[in-house]
Amino acid sequence: MTRPAEGRVIEFNRQGHITWRYDATTGDAMLKKPSLAEQLPNGLLMVNDDYRDRVVVIDPAINSIVWQYGSPIRLALRRALISIPDGFDLLEANRTTPTHPQTG
Repeated sequence: MTRPAEGRVIEFNRQGHITWRYDATTGDAMLKKPSLAEQLPNGLLMVNDDYRDRVVVIDPAINSIVWQYGSPIRLALRRALISIPDGFDLLEANRTTPTHPQTG
């Protein structure tokens, strides 16, 4: 069953107008309950895909997932790499956090 907006990521401006959206509704591209999205310095978006047990990177230029850690497919006898991810931090080689420089 497809539930409207269950896996949607939306970017909007200060006036509340939607400037970009990701809303795949089928297959591996579909998200289920994303809880955090953050734009990386290179323009890509990192997103927690909570109920599919993964973190994904979406390229907004092509509206596609270009990288993931975890798996959208749960197998009964396989442990998930991660389970319901609750956040993420990027750590560069120089030990700084590019998306949160004030805390790095």
